[in-house]
Amino acid sequence: MRIPKRYGESRIDRCPFCGVQATAYNSQGMHVCARHTDALLGDMKCLCGEALEMRSGKWGVYFSCPRCGNVNSRRVFETNQAVDVSVKKKAGHHQEQDPGPKEIIVRSDDPYWCG
Repeated sequence: MRIPKRYGESRIDRCPFCGVQATAYNSQGMHVCARHTDALLGDMKCLCGEALEMRSGKWGVYFSCPRCGNVNSRRVFETNQAVDVSVKKKAGHHQEQDPGPKEIIVRSDDPYWCG
């Protein structure tokens, strides 16, 4: 069942790789999260078996099939799994791990923090 959009609501784009809210674009022009800005989407197949060509339009990314015509990206991602095929992943480079939160001690006589 489709729920209509209300006044003030907007569409939230999701990253096809992890499902987190998309805030950036990758080199292919897709909306992705900050972690996947260098990720590349692999080949996608249509329900009829043909290879899909990714295109970008007024309402975002969509795919084009030679037999079926234009196909919505949501439908494509329901039938295909988004896999990262970037060169960085294939080469086996280890990504730098975040050391975690950093503890900062602020004193009352510190001129940078207590204006």
